[in-house]
Amino acid sequence: MLDPSSSGRSDGGPTANPHDALLPALHSLNDRVGWISEAALDYLSRRLTLSAAEVFGVATSCALFSLRPRPRRVLHVCAGPACRATGSTPLCRTLERRLGPAGRPAGGVLWQPSPCLGLCERAPAALVFEAGDPPRTAVTAPSTVDSTISTALDLRHARPEPPAEAAVPQAGAEHLVLLRRIGQVDPASLSDYLSTGGYTALHHALRMGPAEIIRLVLASGLPSRDGAGVPVARSWEVLAGQRNRPHYLVCDADESHPGSFADRVLLEGDPFAVVEAMTIAGIATGSRHGYLHLRGEYPRARRVVTEAVAQAREKGLLGRDILGSGRSFDLEVRRGGGTYPGRRGEPRGTPPFPAEPVLLGRPTVVHSVETLVAVPPVLTGVPVANRLYCVSGIVRRPGVYELPRGSTLHRLLAAAGGVRTGRTLRAALVNGALSRPAALDRQLPAAGPGSVVLLDEEREH
Repeated sequence: MLDPSSSGRSDGGPTANPHDALLPALHSLNDRVGWISEAALDYLSRRLTLSAAEVFGVATSCALFSLRPRPRRVLHVCAGPACRATGSTPLCRTLERRLGPAGRPAGGVLWQPSPCLGLCERAPAALVFEAGDPPRTAVTAPSTVDSTISTALDLRHARPEPPAEAAVPQAGAEHLVLLRRIGQVDPASLSDYLSTGGYTALHHALRMGPAEIIRLVLASGLPSRDGAGVPVARSWEVLAGQRNRPHYLVCDADESHPGSFADRVLLEGDPFAVVEAMTIAGIATGSRHGYLHLRGEYPRARRVVTEAVAQAREKGLLGRDILGSGRSFDLEVRRGGGTYPGRRGEPRGTPPFPAEPVLLGRPTVVHSVETLVAVPPVLTGVPVANRLYCVSGIVRRPGVYELPRGSTLHRLLAAAGGVRTGRTLRAALVNGALSRPAALDRQLPAAGPGSVVLLDEEREH
């Protein structure tokens, strides 16, 4: 039976906070039934002692939820820029002819256009959710009309997804730091991770202690890859000095920015690196609990990283008294749905400064996946002068590329094999900003999502 008021934890994490419990409760209802009724919203409001407006606000801000009855099986067809550039518009028109208008049930399934699904390197993409106990998911990418319809009508027709390294054209290259393990290890194997130097950085961190970790990261000059570009060590320093406790660490893997998918690739291909990095950051900042906020449209990443967390905890690499050091840190994977834990996703004035009271009213630092996975190499003496760029659209080899900071759009395009035959580059979306071909020699942004979508005029094929 659903008990939204209980966090189910005994690890020192947040307890009995109504906002902490709201998003998981909404997911539980939507997963099981396929939609959330007015009566269910009223129940959650009363059970969690939240206003009806708060509950309704979060529920309606999540693209994956529905407050109207619908079939258990829902087909989400990506309408993001990378998918539009590679054929999602004619796909949707054909679905209208074959299955009926978007939003109208047909044959036990409802289809609808979706914001970017984060599967840009395999565009056009579609994702099927089927409510139940347990719920099921299936991906079709790249999507054809036949593969999309057959999977939507029967999930058993879904083809297996390619491994994470398929999204890393440079996999195995010697110069890689952030992507070096992807394609070289089994992401489900802690032994593989350990055999390639995994958790060496955590052992160093446990010996050094918080102040020395921060000093070393500060000396490295490691910049945040997040939008603000604040040096990592400065954020940690501020949070560690806050007397208002507990402190929280958030890994923001929601990457809802169109054309962004590096977080998904890292989580699917090297999940233990993310878990180790969060643990080190937690120790450095005095945070005993962390959240990995993951996009709801990433079912495989959720399975992979949840298993990695469980294995790390079982081996004493996560949780209370890590490796007998007396230091503790645990983390929880939270599935998003277009919002952040417990609050409606919307602008709230200026972005929070490092360590401001954000999560549950406590000092919090928020980092991207890419920012965090750059930390373990620093602690083991490996310089990190690269950053990740996601390139998709009309390029020959879409995927995640690791290039030196300050690389140009021209260099990225060359690494990705140039524009597809028969297509003409008209524009590029760089972190959401439109650039013309004349800007190819400009440097790519050093911070932000690192997303590049190459476009020509939308085609009917």
